[in-house]
Amino acid sequence: NHFDSLVLLSNIQAMNNNFLRAKDLLVQANEIKPNNLSVLNNLGTACKELNDVNGSIVFYEKVLKFNPNHTNALYNLGIAFYSLKKIKKAKNFFLKAAEIQPNYALAFFNLGNINAELKEYNEAVSNYKKAIEINPKIVGAHNNLGLVFRILNDYEAAINCYEEAIKINNNHIGAIHNLALALKELGKFEKSIELHEK
Repeated sequence: NHFDSLVLLSNIQAMNNNFLRAKDLLVQANEIKPNNLSVLNNLGTACKELNDVNGSIVFYEKVLKFNPNHTNALYNLGIAFYSLKKIKKAKNFFLKAAEIQPNYALAFFNLGNINAELKEYNEAVSNYKKAIEINPKIVGAHNNLGLVFRILNDYEAAINCYEEAIKINNNHIGAIHNLALALKELGKFEKSIELHEK
């Protein structure tokens, strides 16, 4: 059927990073079956990828009108509002997504980022640890947890976090740089210089 073909073609276009074409196809699909949650959610994603944050918000909010517990839409609204510097609003969307889907690692990761930004360091530690517990391969969670531990003057814990991040991605410039700084702050200059030379 025509609707399914449009959705399939839009997915192919999105996989090829042609989000403008994907969006056009999704608009056509939405005209055939208005308010299809998958189409609305994908329209939000296409807008997000086209840097139309406000457009993405409109579509994700439509998804929530029909399904207030749609975790993907909640999460993406968190991302959208965070990009608009509406931190508290973003935090509420991430909290709701994590509450509905307690194994949503990226929701906890982004909550940790917001907590760190708001200087809620204990909450940041807790949320980064939860993200890592769910998905130990989130490099950013290890690195950012290390940053928070450095702020809390727990350099050994910070070093452990950076080393974990580097184990996952040995080319993670941020983790290598942060490890070198933490080592320098502990007076381990030779190791710090060695890392800076990478």
